Amino acid sequence: MISQLDIIITDTGPLITLALAKSLNTLALPRLRLIIPDVVMFEATRNQTLPGAQEIIEFTYLNADIVTQQATVTAREYQALLEAGHKPRNMGERAVAEVAERYAMLFSNRAMLLMFEDRDVTKRVLNLPANSYPISTGDFLRSLEQAGLGVNAEETLERARERGRTITRQQMQVSSSRSIDALKSHLKTIEDPGR
Repeated sequence: MISQLDIIITDTGPLITLALAKSLNTLALPRLRLIIPDVVMFEATRNQTLPGAQEIIEFTYLNADIVTQQATVTAREYQALLEAGHKPRNMGERAVAEVAERYAMLFSNRAMLLMFEDRDVTKRVLNLPANSYPISTGDFLRSLEQAGLGVNAEETLERARERGRTITRQQMQVSSSRSIDALKSHLKTIEDPGR
């Protein structure tokens, strides 16, 4: 049984998809702490003219009680590379690995729901801690829908598609049943707060 669960956004994909669908509020429905590594947040919002960037910024302000932008050492290296005119690669994954490792070390009684769209995250973030549960945006939305939280996963993904997002992968189940079960187990505690 998982005692406490938090969401860590592992790449920009979930934020962008939900922003384009005008459904970032679904991230607050499970009533979990939401952790966004600083490099992921920077990549999602650095060009504020791109669709979804403003919505992501506003969501973090309006939900400051549950959203934490987690500072990383990786961010300093990322910024230095940008200033030197380089195009850094895989820095988001490095920041996520840094956050996940530190999180596992500091919070052994908590578990991480690693929300992703870039499947490479689960490949590149080697040595995922045992208390981590990678889950895709689509599987997250379907779990909320099945829990009766007023989410229609297909409609949400369709809205993102209408605004230019490729959603083929999000429509398929790509998360392990272990990860989906971890979220569903938590969602049952929301339905029955007495548990």
